[in-house]
Amino acid sequence: MTTARATAAVAADIFGGPSKQVMDAVQDARNGGAITRMELDRLNTRNLKGVPEQQKFLQDQLGEVPTTLSNRTAELEARVQEGTLDRMPQDRIEAILLGTNKFTDEGGVQRIIRRFHSEKLPLGRTDLEIKRREQRGTTTRIKREKRLTPDGDQGFYTQTPVGSHAHHWNPLKLMDEVTAGLTTKQRNSFIKKVEKELGIYSGNHLSNLRQLPDSIHTVLHQRLDKAFAAMTGKTLNNFKISFDPGKQGMDQRMDFMRQFKDVLEEEEGFIFSEMMKRAHPNSAWNTGVNAGP
Repeated sequence: MTTARATAAVAADIFGGPSKQVMDAVQDARNGGAITRMELDRLNTRNLKGVPEQQKFLQDQLGEVPTTLSNRTAELEARVQEGTLDRMPQDRIEAILLGTNKFTDEGGVQRIIRRFHSEKLPLGRTDLEIKRREQRGTTTRIKREKRLTPDGDQGFYTQTPVGSHAHHWNPLKLMDEVTAGLTTKQRNSFIKKVEKELGIYSGNHLSNLRQLPDSIHTVLHQRLDKAFAAMTGKTLNNFKISFDPGKQGMDQRMDFMRQFKDVLEEEEGFIFSEMMKRAHPNSAWNTGVNAGP
């Protein structure tokens, strides 16, 4: 089987409406030539010069250049885990080959492909994802991050591993609601008090960062929503709360955060268990069998 058809066999399930070349590769696999591993390192995509050469390469590998891309980080991470992919994509062409619009380059910088398959940019434009994020300074999330990080962002998003998500352990929405109505001085003082007394950090403080694999991050949010609803009767997205004025209201805020700390501690245990299962797939974390004497 040629390198092109071998690659197509692995990538066949990524794009809709596969070409005849892709289908031929799938048939080859069914006839006994199944490909069990895709080696990005062997493709040397960095040696391709210019869009025409890059397009020809993609057509040779896939039979046709895809027309759309999506974030397939979690899916590709799973392929690496199961051994059918040697590593995550590190440049634009590797990302397009795998059907994803996001990748982390060799320097550890997260990048995103924008305007893909546009008339002027058939293979899109590669942007720094974090830089683009900072430019959207009027969004609710960015405003919350600034309000809830009195000492300023020290690089919350910059070192997120490929296939992982920079998760705010103390949710932005929750802390923003709890501190609503306070002056800047009162809010910053309350944030510091919660840090000191409860060990719960806020905003983009690095101690509020949990770098979680995308799959675990998704399940964690589902668990948090369920636990939060049990605690307040509302989902986190619909959460609104009011407190009395003055010192009584500040005490009520602290009581609320103490209750939420119990939720966070339970979820911390869940994350530890899930990460141990990933790190030690054949251990008792997965099998449920404890080693005995």
